[in-house]
Amino acid sequence: MKTIDSVVDELNNIGFNNLHPGIPARDIKILKNIASLMAGPTYITENQAKLLLKIFNENLVHLNLVYDNIHFYVQTPIWEKPFRVQKKIREVFIENDKNTYFRIIINYSFDKEIKKVLGVLNKKIGISGFGGDNKTQYYTLNEKNLITVYDLLKPLKFHFSEHFLDLYEKTKNVELGPILQKYEFSNFIQDRNLSDLGQENAVIILDRKIRYQYIFSQNFDENVKNTLSYKIANRNNNKIYLSNIKNNFTSLIQCLHLLKRTKILVIFDDFRVTDCLNQIYTIKNSLDEIKIENIGIYFRFDNKGDGEVFNKVISDNKFNKNLDTDTELVGISNGKIPKFMLKSDWYPDAVISFTSSLRNNKTDVYCNDCDLIIYYTDIKPLISNVYEIL
Repeated sequence: MKTIDSVVDELNNIGFNNLHPGIPARDIKILKNIASLMAGPTYITENQAKLLLKIFNENLVHLNLVYDNIHFYVQTPIWEKPFRVQKKIREVFIENDKNTYFRIIINYSFDKEIKKVLGVLNKKIGISGFGGDNKTQYYTLNEKNLITVYDLLKPLKFHFSEHFLDLYEKTKNVELGPILQKYEFSNFIQDRNLSDLGQENAVIILDRKIRYQYIFSQNFDENVKNTLSYKIANRNNNKIYLSNIKNNFTSLIQCLHLLKRTKILVIFDDFRVTDCLNQIYTIKNSLDEIKIENIGIYFRFDNKGDGEVFNKVISDNKFNKNLDTDTELVGISNGKIPKFMLKSDWYPDAVISFTSSLRNNKTDVYCNDCDLIIYYTDIKPLISNVYEIL
């Protein structure tokens, strides 16, 4: 009795493009692909065999015009080789990228349930990139991402590397010391020390809940709740929107300093030279008042018009200090990260974006590990996971 392989081979000899035009183009494309696999060394999977028979059954009327009794072979299919068993890949591990940053890698074979869960994961923590086959995804390595990845993928029976599990356990098990005695915590996790929390400022402890992924229960006075520092500290994710019309930039910088966030990255949108000029004046006026001196603005415009004025403001005010661990404020252009920043130990503990388009670019990936990213614009950015503070 003739095998399905022979039927496919004979149809291939006729030419799939020469079959009846009533057969959908998508089905023709699938037939070509399956024919190629059947002729190759890896053969087809059981699911691909079912798909082939489904296409035959849906197009029997058209196929019978060129192949007599095809329905008979389809009803009782015989295959020349055993189906290829598709290996299920479900693994999570840690590796270095080319810039020496550690990141979380997720490898998986196609599965509808996994794709659905990864969609939830991407909304929660934001994806850094894809592998070439779109079955590998990259995420920034930090406390929140470790816990979120583990909690979502463990029920799907993913395999986690020893390195990942070691970091996860260190994050979950930490000695809280006197802070635990003073305040009420639950689900406290971290892999660093507690020195930036202090013990007296409850607003700072509230502010760090996203960085260290704990739940902090504390009653605050109404006067405290009305302050900008409390509103920022009480955010529900790392990205917030703050209206630049209703909130003074000087007050914002002072607020960040109250929260012990003294390494600030400011992101400009260099498509609008005039806007950048206004923003550099805003920064200058605020820093004159707050007395911040160690500043580096690491991009320039052509020396003409507003661009020339922008460059002169930077040189006249010495906003061109070399980057080191003591740098207090850094300014860069959206989408462009200077290479020396990637090699430096300096990393922001707060990001202020003058543009609402900080997403899906190199700057966005660089900032993804920061637990406080402020969109300081006149219009709220069109992304869903932004906590709004008017």
